[in-house]
Amino acid sequence: MVDISSLSASQGITNATGQKSASSMSSIGDTFDSFLILLTQQMKNQDPLKPMDATQFTTQLVQFTQVEQQIRQNQNLEAMIVLQHSTLVSSMTSYLGKTVDTKGETVFLSEGGAPDISYTLPVGTAKVELTITDSSGAVVRKVTLDKATETSKGAHVYTWDGKNNSGITMTEGTYNVAFKALDGSGQPAKSADGKPIDISTTASGKVTHVTIVDGQIILTVGGAKIPLAEVSSVRETPTTTN
Repeated sequence: MVDISSLSASQGITNATGQKSASSMSSIGDTFDSFLILLTQQMKNQDPLKPMDATQFTTQLVQFTQVEQQIRQNQNLEAMIVLQHSTLVSSMTSYLGKTVDTKGETVFLSEGGAPDISYTLPVGTAKVELTITDSSGAVVRKVTLDKATETSKGAHVYTWDGKNNSGITMTEGTYNVAFKALDGSGQPAKSADGKPIDISTTASGKVTHVTIVDGQIILTVGGAKIPLAEVSSVRETPTTTN
């Protein structure tokens, strides 16, 4: 009888490229044809006094069927992976040119300027101090925001022009931003329960490039690589008129 006990492993059932599964299906088809030919010949030439054991070739047929089902399941899985990848690629294009808000306390300064820096105040305060530092921790820019429209409860936006305290445009790269709520005397402001006011920040920018890294969508915003999981909102980029 034809031995197929190791056929499953030899056919590479769990291959994820699709090509090997197609080859496996073709191979098992050829093997099955050969099996049937041999089985037919054996039945024709069997000794009438010692007929073939029906259990043996029935087991062989069952094994062939199981292997074929495994290969077909793998082919279906491959088809699902291809479909998922196509859907992922299709969704990538929808982010190009859009403005996104990303969580965090870093901004990327490029030749076109830095993304808008958004901050949210849980309560109103007298002043808000913004400190921008470079990658080494050196202070680049310090700004005190004291207008009512900048210190009231809610979301606000600060647009950095990319310059330091001396008015010099900084080099392209990543910078850290930190907001601090201050009271009228310039001391750290506190909420009604006596705790320091926590200011959440986000950076906004236009998506210029989208890639897939290890199955994850990565957006390029002003030169910074932002995982899609860190994006808090997506909106149309405002058109500028000259």
